[in-house]
Amino acid sequence: QVYAFPEVFTSVGKYDYGNGGVLFPDCETVLIEETGPGMINNFQFAADFDGYENTLFKFYYDDEPEPHTTAKLFQLMWHSSESRFGSNGRSSFYVNVKIPFQKSIRITAELPCSHMDPQFAYWTIRGVKGMTPFIGDYPLARSARLTFHELNQDLVFPLETIVMASNTDPSKVGLVYIVQIDFRSSSFDYLEGQVSMKSNGEEHYLATGIDDYFGSAWWFTESRGPYTQDGSVALNKIKDPGDISGHRIHEQDVVAWKGEFELSVRNGGKSIDGNPLGEPNLTQIKS
Repeated sequence: QVYAFPEVFTSVGKYDYGNGGVLFPDCETVLIEETGPGMINNFQFAADFDGYENTLFKFYYDDEPEPHTTAKLFQLMWHSSESRFGSNGRSSFYVNVKIPFQKSIRITAELPCSHMDPQFAYWTIRGVKGMTPFIGDYPLARSARLTFHELNQDLVFPLETIVMASNTDPSKVGLVYIVQIDFRSSSFDYLEGQVSMKSNGEEHYLATGIDDYFGSAWWFTESRGPYTQDGSVALNKIKDPGDISGHRIHEQDVVAWKGEFELSVRNGGKSIDGNPLGEPNLTQIKS
């Protein structure tokens, strides 16, 4: 049997090379524009000007005039050192997630509106054509599209449930792939909160507690043994105030949704009699 050999494509921006590497004010700078079908499997970007973290990245598919999804990617990467996505410094990020596209894809970067002068940046975007993208054992369709859902909730009340991602189109299907959540509170009792997904009229609990969802138990406490999984911070003392930043990659445990869906997290848990477990306080949650 003869297999087609994959074709590599790249886009590099570096001012020192005389090849782009400049973001201009009041416009979108095209980082890559490629025809398909294919998939991007490496996206690295670095910039160090004031306010770089507010650079907005836009993803356009199939020559559509409006972006399918947008994100301030710098702000999403500070708390991850995974091989699939993360940062090796506060002014750079990398995404090694497979991003398929059918007809075409265009990715742009837009400076914060406060900037009136061009700014230097460096990027490498690389991909292949002639290969099928997979998430775990599940092959992705070429028409699959990457979508970012961002939540910046300043204050979440005890036992309040907030939605981190959702879809209201009954004709859509998809996968929840990577979830990153940052918590800040004066109490760690929010860790008893559940992570759940509603899909196709059914509710599924992805974990009985936030600590379990991030691959641990017992609140990451060192007294229960070492906790070394990337993406979450080990806590030295129960009940002390502090922050937790954790992520979960659903690659081996595929989480699929169909039609309308909601991915949500609750600030704290409650017992069978309806009372809170512990004393969860107001909590800041970003995802």
